[in-house]
Amino acid sequence: MFGHKSVYEEHFKDLENQLVINLENNYKDLAWDAVKNLRKYVDSLKNYQVSGGKSIQDFISEPVKKAPKAGEIEKMESKLNAYEKSMEGYHH
Repeated sequence: MFGHKSVYEEHFKDLENQLVINLENNYKDLAWDAVKNLRKYVDSLKNYQVSGGKSIQDFISEPVKKAPKAGEIEKMESKLNAYEKSMEGYHH
């Protein structure tokens, strides 16, 4: 009934919510910072997966048992790419 999200998807959603709030409030600099944080996060997940779980930036504080699935990362990156594209030219 309810889809269980992985710790990776949950953290992406938290970062995404920061972006959405900043966009809604027209905080352009903070919105760009949120996009940069999402990019760092997705890139760190890719590195984590490639290394077999041996390296990741400190985005997730809880213990992680396994690397993210490739499909999860692709889905997150697709959303991130859409945000980046829609924000082209979004500045003061």
